[in-house]
Amino acid sequence: MQTKLIHSYCIIGLLLILFSCNTASTSQTASFQNIKVEKLADMSASQNAVLLDVRTPEEVAAGKIDNAQHLDFYADSFQEDLKKLNKNQAYIVYCKSGGRSAKTAKMMQDLGFKEVYNLEGGYTAWNKQR
Repeated sequence: MQTKLIHSYCIIGLLLILFSCNTASTSQTASFQNIKVEKLADMSASQNAVLLDVRTPEEVAAGKIDNAQHLDFYADSFQEDLKKLNKNQAYIVYCKSGGRSAKTAKMMQDLGFKEVYNLEGGYTAWNKQR
């Protein structure tokens, strides 16, 4: 009798472990999406998205997309500055060519931001399209 009871507990324990692992592995996390320059105007208007420029101050001084908010990717306070942003707001992140902005979008995703887009080709691609 005692052996059957122990076996029953073991089976229940194994099932709980299996189901809890299965649920964790199949859950989906939010991820950022890449968007092309051609869709930037539509996306920023339809999603009411904030443009987030993560280039250096020197790069921004050479030109930027109108109404973009600026956070320097290389600033010591960058991650803390990201944490201060509204996580429920949609953001379109850009840098010079798309590398830093993709890293930023991933950081934002990990911080729990709901809607993040990365501008493919960054400011360079946007500037060619104007």
